[in-house]
Amino acid sequence: MKDVFVYPLKDHFIPVLADHMIREAGAQNRDFKRLAVVFGGQRPRLFLNKALSQRLSAGFVAPSFFTIDEFIDRILAKCHQEDRISDLDACYLIYQLAHEHAPEVLKGRSTFEAFLPWAKEILVFIEQVDLEDVAIKPLEDLALHADIGFDVPPSINTLVAHLACLRQAFHRELKKKEVYTRGLSYLEAAQRVQEVAWPEFDKIYFCNFFYLHRTEQQIMKYLHEANLASFFFQGDERQWSVLKKTAQGLGISIQSETTALEPADLSLHAGIDLHTEIGALREELKKIKDPDDTVIILPDAKAVVPLVSEIASVVDAFNVSLGYPVARSSLYALLEAIFDAQRHRKDHRYYVKDYLRVLGHPLVKNLSLAGDASVTRILVHKVEEVLLGMEPSDLGGVLFVGTQEVEGTPGLLRAALQMSDRAESSISVDSLRSILSQLHRVFFQQWEEIRDFATFADALVGVMDMLVRWGRLEKYPLHIKMVERLLRIAGDFRGASFALEPFDKEAIFKIIHHQMESEAASFSGSPLKGLQVLGLFEARSLNFKNVFVLDVNESVLPKLRVYEPLIPRDVMIALGLNRLEKE
Repeated sequence: MKDVFVYPLKDHFIPVLADHMIREAGAQNRDFKRLAVVFGGQRPRLFLNKALSQRLSAGFVAPSFFTIDEFIDRILAKCHQEDRISDLDACYLIYQLAHEHAPEVLKGRSTFEAFLPWAKEILVFIEQVDLEDVAIKPLEDLALHADIGFDVPPSINTLVAHLACLRQAFHRELKKKEVYTRGLSYLEAAQRVQEVAWPEFDKIYFCNFFYLHRTEQQIMKYLHEANLASFFFQGDERQWSVLKKTAQGLGISIQSETTALEPADLSLHAGIDLHTEIGALREELKKIKDPDDTVIILPDAKAVVPLVSEIASVVDAFNVSLGYPVARSSLYALLEAIFDAQRHRKDHRYYVKDYLRVLGHPLVKNLSLAGDASVTRILVHKVEEVLLGMEPSDLGGVLFVGTQEVEGTPGLLRAALQMSDRAESSISVDSLRSILSQLHRVFFQQWEEIRDFATFADALVGVMDMLVRWGRLEKYPLHIKMVERLLRIAGDFRGASFALEPFDKEAIFKIIHHQMESEAASFSGSPLKGLQVLGLFEARSLNFKNVFVLDVNESVLPKLRVYEPLIPRDVMIALGLNRLEKE
C-alpha cells in the first residue's frame, strides 16, 4: 500500500528508517527540513540523527521531530488553541462541577481533600473517553444502567449515573477558559485536523506506533488520505491483534515480508528480592565487553537508586533516563517531617520528637550556613543533647518546645561554641544564634503561617532556596532533579485557580501528599554514550546488543489492575475501553 512501510520485528528500526530517508531524499541531498518525524517518545530522535550522521559522514539539516503529544499541540497551535490545564486545577474544576451538577456524588466527601481521589479517577475516565472519541449517547445510556444498578456500592452507581453530565459540563468550562486536558486536546485535534494546512512539510512520517487511540487513528488516517503522511510499522497484524485493530482503524494492511524471529540468547535469573537481582546483574555486567551497546530496562523506577549504587563500581559510564518517584526521595522525607511537626504542634510549641526529626535530617544539619557544615552539625547535635536531657538544662526531657525557648536556652550556644573550637572552627555565639534562627524560620516558623496554596508554595520555595544555597545538592544529581521538580510543583500551586482560597492546613498537607504520590522527576543524561538505564517507554524503537530487564514479576511486568478503583470495569467495557486488554 502506498506510503505504508512494514518491517519485521527482527530489523533494527532506527537504521532501517535512516536508510529509507536517505533513499527518498537522494544520497547527495542532506536537507531534511521539509520532513517531519513523529515518534511515541523523545529518545528515538537522538538515535535517528546519529544514524543519519553516520551514513552521510557530513553535516545535514535535520528533520523536524515531534512526540505524538507535541504533534497534537502543533495542530491546536495552528488553530490558536494550545493552553493546557494542570491536573490539580482540572480536579478542582471537577469538584466544583460536582457541587453544581451532581451534589449526590459528594455525599461523605464534601471537602476537596476528601473528594480528590475521586476527582482524579473521574479525570482519568474523562481522558480515556476523550482519547477514544466515545460519543455522548453511550455515556447517557450508562445512567439507565446505573438506575438498574451495577454490582457495586450505591455511591458508585450514583457516580456512574452522572458521568455524562459531568463530562459535558467539564468540556464546556474548559472551552470557556480556553484550556485543554490531554484527552480534550486529542479530541479537538481529531475534529479540527481537516482545517489545518502544513505548508512547511512535504511529508510527515508516523513511526513505529503500536496501539493507537481512536483520535490518533482519525488524525493519521486523514493525513494519509491527503498524501501528507507515511506510516512505518514493525510487526504483523496476523500475529498481533492490536496491530490488526490499528490497521482496521487506519484502513490499511500491516503485514511484513517475514514474521520469523531470529533466535535470541535468552537467560533467566532468579533472586529472593530486588537487591539480589541487582547483585546478579552486577556480576553479569562484569562479562560485558561493549557497555555502549547495552541497556538495562526498569519496569519499576523505584529500582534506580539501588541499581546505580551497585553498578557504579563495575561500569565506567552510564546514563539514566526515566522518571523517579518524588515520594521516594529524601527531599520529600524532609517535607513529610515538616508536615508532621506542624500537625502535632501546640500553638508555637513543637513535639520534641518531630522537632529533632526535622533538624536532624541530613539535608538540614549539613547546611553550610557559616561556611562550614560541621558548625551546623555540632549545633544541631548539641540541641539534641539538651532536649534529650544529656546536657543539664531546664529543657531536658520536655515533650513540647518552642523555637524561642531553644534559642534562649542558657549554655546551649556556649556549649556548641566550645565544641566548634575543638573542631578548629572559628565561630561566635552570635553566629550560632543566627544559624539556629535561620533554621527555625525556614523549617518551622514560616510553615505556621500557611493558610492557602500560595503561602504553601512560598514556604516550599523557601526550603528549596536554603537547600540549594547552603547545601551540598550539587554532589547528588538525584537531589538536583528533585529540587527542580518540586519548584515546578510550587509554581503550579501558586498559579492554581484556587491558590488564594483559604484551606485548613491539614487539608493542604493531605492534598500535597496525595499529589506527590503520582509525581516523578525525569532524568536525562547522555543518551548516546555509555550503558543505558531506561524505563519501558523510553526503550521504544531502540535496539541494543545486550538487554537486561529487571523485576520481571507479576504485578510489575505486566502491571495490571484487574479491578478498577472507582469506575466499574463493566462500565469501561460497555464503552469499548478494555484497559486490561490494552495493558
